[in-house]
Amino acid sequence: YFSAKFPRLIVRFEDLIYHPREAVKSVCECAGGRLRSDDPSQFHYVTDSAKKGDAAHGDKSQRTSYLDALIRYGTKEGRYQGFTQADLKYANSRLNRKMMEALAYPFAENPASDAGA
Repeated sequence: YFSAKFPRLIVRFEDLIYHPREAVKSVCECAGGRLRSDDPSQFHYVTDSAKKGDAAHGDKSQRTSYLDALIRYGTKEGRYQGFTQADLKYANSRLNRKMMEALAYPFAENPASDAGA
């Protein structure tokens, strides 16, 4: 991806979560556009859970708002929550280390202790 001969844009999910206005502005400018307003108060965060109604997957008590998700998944402990030692070892063996480092994604260097498995 880094040596592609065609235009490309790589957007990290974390940048959309933690710096949404700046990320969206950069994407717009890269594509030749711009935000409708430079006024930060005109950029609105959707903070409620995206999962609505009885048909949404998961129990309603497990659905997260924007703030809940930041708290739950924004830490090293939350990042590895739900992964087994085998999951993390497999990921470490298959993910491209160069790309992970370029995008500032850490590996679970010691999956047994990081995952609590």
